[in-house]
Amino acid sequence: MVKLSWQWKFALLLIGLIVIPGIMLAYFSVQAIESERVAYEQRIRESYLRLARFAEDEFYDQFEVLSDRWIQQLRPTIFVDADPAEQQQLLIEMIAEDPLVDAAFLVQSDGDVVFPKSLHPGAVRLNAPEAESLSDLDEWLQKFRRLSELAEEFEFNRSMPDSALAIFHKIEQDFPVPRLRAIALSEISRIHLYRAEWKSAYETSQRLIRRYPQARDLNNLHLRFYAKFVCVNTLENMQLMDEAMPALLDLYQDLLDNSDEVNRVQYEFFLERIQQNFKKLIGAYTPDEQAHFRSIYQNLQQRKKKSIGETYIVEKLYQRLNKAILKRNNYRPKFKYFSDFAVEQPYLVAYLLMSENENFI
Repeated sequence: MVKLSWQWKFALLLIGLIVIPGIMLAYFSVQAIESERVAYEQRIRESYLRLARFAEDEFYDQFEVLSDRWIQQLRPTIFVDADPAEQQQLLIEMIAEDPLVDAAFLVQSDGDVVFPKSLHPGAVRLNAPEAESLSDLDEWLQKFRRLSELAEEFEFNRSMPDSALAIFHKIEQDFPVPRLRAIALSEISRIHLYRAEWKSAYETSQRLIRRYPQARDLNNLHLRFYAKFVCVNTLENMQLMDEAMPALLDLYQDLLDNSDEVNRVQYEFFLERIQQNFKKLIGAYTPDEQAHFRSIYQNLQQRKKKSIGETYIVEKLYQRLNKAILKRNNYRPKFKYFSDFAVEQPYLVAYLLMSENENFI
């Protein structure tokens, strides 16, 4: 047996009595500090939550007062029976007299924008069915969803894309709702793209762009942007480089010109893909062509997303009008609200469903 010298015994004693307890003390001290930090953050969070609840209560109290004031200004029971000129004058006076009202809109169930007249008369009419009342739209939506689910089953679970294509072709040919026909065309284009059927995908996307340039999908995303993106990819794969880069820059230009009609998530989705495709395509051109395309691209990059515009707000209002009619909601003289962020700035929209003319403000 090896005997330890007194120095080793002393060192072990020192480790046992000082070093190990010191390490343990440091460990528990760190744990205590971390626990205190977590507790402090929890107290701060609870404090902010109390302030938020207080602010929320104050917010709703203030908006109850504002809502009552707006109801008195508009007098809904009189408003719905007024002629369009009187309705527009009431809204103009409301904007002028109330500093909290930045803009007002009057949208009919057929998609017409009665006020302001600066908007295109059919800004949201693509959502309405042809030769059908809006109350029938729910039936067409349910049919569309059932057929879409069946097409998805054929395409992804049974590996029968031809059957899925047949379903979407039937929707595109037979449905009376332009928006649903446009969505079907977009799905047809997507399936052709995934099957590397470049010409068919390109021609279908071009048909969508020509027939339904303002159509949106059920998530309110512009179908035109996706169709143009498909065109860029198919032109590249068909080695039509003379058209591919101009098509990409056209998509970029279109996105910027109409960025007030899309939210930031949608905008950044396409912007990222435009950037990726530009880097991928630019190498296929001569130095002179590259310089030309880079100049155009850099000029476009200098532009920023515009704040959301009137068309975007009207689309949001029309969606709520559709939903209320489909659900057969009771129309009460009471304002509702929705909010979101646009270019890092929040906005709030108050809307009112009118009873007789099925109008939103």
